[in-house]
Amino acid sequence: MSKITLACLSHVKRSISAAGYGSRPDAPPPYGDVVMVLDRSGSMAGMIAGSQAGVKLFMTEQKDAKRTNTWIEVTTFDTLAEIAYEGWTALMMPGDIEKTVAALKPRDLTRLYDTAVEALNRQDRRLTKWWNGLSRKAKLLKPKPVVVVFVLTDGMDNQSRLANAAALKRALAKCKKKWNATDIFAAANQDAFVAGALYGFSQDQTMQMDANPARCQAAFKCASASAARAQSGLAPALTKRERQTTTQGAWRPPRGRAANVTAPAGYGGYESYSDDDDSDCDSNMACMGGGGTVLTPPRAAAGTNTLWGQAGQNVAYPGGFAPPPRRPRRGRQLTAAARAPSVPAVLPRPSLAKTKTSK
Repeated sequence: MSKITLACLSHVKRSISAAGYGSRPDAPPPYGDVVMVLDRSGSMAGMIAGSQAGVKLFMTEQKDAKRTNTWIEVTTFDTLAEIAYEGWTALMMPGDIEKTVAALKPRDLTRLYDTAVEALNRQDRRLTKWWNGLSRKAKLLKPKPVVVVFVLTDGMDNQSRLANAAALKRALAKCKKKWNATDIFAAANQDAFVAGALYGFSQDQTMQMDANPARCQAAFKCASASAARAQSGLAPALTKRERQTTTQGAWRPPRGRAANVTAPAGYGGYESYSDDDDSDCDSNMACMGGGGTVLTPPRAAAGTNTLWGQAGQNVAYPGGFAPPPRRPRRGRQLTAAARAPSVPAVLPRPSLAKTKTSK
């Protein structure tokens, strides 16, 4: 006689904890929603093979997980946005995955802001519809859906007409606050951590990606692993080993308004670089391990930062990094002495001698 095992046994059976008493595991999430926003603009031509292999890997792993309550949407964008696939992960067919892979053909410009905000709005409507469909008693249990947002791009937006970076940051902040979403961001040909902070992405979920197929595919693999951890109730933060698979160079400290971004775990060194250099894996770049020594890059001529428009500078980062000095304000600049009131440091003491009065 064969032994029958309940499919839900792992979710209800108590286990002996370190404290010595039985604890019941968390219930599986009642609903999952995964959104992928993928760049297919013309500049992606050099690593589109990695993007195609990566999205195939991501979707296949979601399908093999056999979660019957997880919805996935894959949106690609260039000058226009296209929903390559949307549906339940358990119902995905090989043909659906191949169709999504075929949709990643590089062309045209980069419509990042509009596409990401539209995808987040659609996801919010699906989650709101799911929540409104629950019974009153089910809502009292406060079920928590698993929400994942993955954005991959290789350049700055140059085509959006409805939204900007601030609108994307607001939409993402709303999604994280309302649904506790796991946000994942991968970027190439730019400082991913500066751009990610500008868009509102968590630093421990941001990946610096080299502009080649192998590193691009590795970014998809890391995103898939992070999403799987979130769906299993584990911490979704990217590990040090995962971060090292997406880039050869060390993380570079940001400049300008985003200079308060801290280096996440997994990026141990800092690169001293010129703002006119956007190469992420330049073998001639000098790296600094936090000793506070000024390292002069090979191209140290003053340039223009492609993101902030500031002059290039060489800065020492003792044990970290610091923002560049602020530019002087326009107009008249008063010194500290000029701004101080004209009061003598020591006031004269009044004379105690009596003055003669006229009779």
